[in-house]
Amino acid sequence: MKQEELEEIRKQLCQEIFGKDNVTEEDLTLSAQLVEELSIGYTQSEFVRNPYSGEGIILDPVAVAIYDYLKGCEMANYLIGITQAKDWFRINRFRAYRVLVD
Repeated sequence: MKQEELEEIRKQLCQEIFGKDNVTEEDLTLSAQLVEELSIGYTQSEFVRNPYSGEGIILDPVAVAIYDYLKGCEMANYLIGITQAKDWFRINRFRAYRVLVD
């Protein structure tokens, strides 16, 4: 992913955190600090099964967290989050994308 794309995603997340369209550098810094304070509770890889196909794959802790986020976004019908999570899988864990998301 290009640096410009990462910056755009960072701005979008910041807009969602603060609920405003125009974010300042201070907002961006604060949102980055908030994200750094978050931690992934998973410490081991986990086997995850596609509920539709029944096919499964072992995911590392980061991928498990993103998959859980994706499922939560689907339940909430949060389209931006769904798209971001699917894109993350497509770019970072393509095999898991094909098994779980595609």
